[in-house]
Amino acid sequence: MAATINSSACAFAGDSDLYGLGLRLGSYIQWFSLVGAYHWAPRTVPNLTVGIGILQLAMLITLVWKTSTANDGDVLYNVGALVITIFGSGGGLSAQANGILQSSTHIKMTRLSLIGYDLLVLGFGVYNIWFWFKGISILSDPPCTPYAFLFAKVDLHGWFTTFSRVFSVVVLICTVLRLSAELASLPYAWSNRGKWLFDPEHRSLKTTRGAQLNWKVALAGQCLALGIFVAAIECIIDWNHIEDVSTLASTGQLIPLIVGISGFLQVATNIYNEITANEGSATS
Repeated sequence: MAATINSSACAFAGDSDLYGLGLRLGSYIQWFSLVGAYHWAPRTVPNLTVGIGILQLAMLITLVWKTSTANDGDVLYNVGALVITIFGSGGGLSAQANGILQSSTHIKMTRLSLIGYDLLVLGFGVYNIWFWFKGISILSDPPCTPYAFLFAKVDLHGWFTTFSRVFSVVVLICTVLRLSAELASLPYAWSNRGKWLFDPEHRSLKTTRGAQLNWKVALAGQCLALGIFVAAIECIIDWNHIEDVSTLASTGQLIPLIVGISGFLQVATNIYNEITANEGSATS
């Protein structure tokens, strides 16, 4: 009974426009579908990356807008903003996974797509800096102690804030360096304009023992990292007793979920067709 009363007292309404169930499930499906696409269905990579990029950009714009109006009557809780920054990290990781996978699958992303995603990650990185150095104290605290995820339940304030400040600065520096390198290569890329078209190649190296090991390590690492992001988001929502973000009873939740499922079906269909084609060529 005490636990029930405590949970009820700590509960508060979350923002379904930012992290409702449909948005979360749609994003999770897109993340893991893109991982599968990189390894088994590279022709579906362009559509999936565009879909993830659009959703990430919409989240960032909505987050910045809601943050700017937080003092005008709208309430944005710091744990809610934290959830969206994790979404930005998860989507950025899945979309930028090409760097990890090039050695195992030789999928090539264009300079244009890399710069676009670096700019998107930079946007989330700048917001992260603002959030951890200033926003965490400006945005509203939930009714009870706010909790974050670091492989365990930790207080959002205190040492975790210090850790997150250092980590966000390091991530921002790495993002700026990566973006600077991409921009520095623009003259060469412009002289080879045809290579800017987003048409990934897939020359599998899984036939060799070493390449097969690299492929398995990359796949396991990606799935583990994305699994941690999913766990962090769901744990933060549960630990902070955030309500009204676990229903699909609205068009705004169904659309991103349908987009995520359609992307998954596209990848699954492409994989099935490739397997069927390989079996047909083997028997002929």
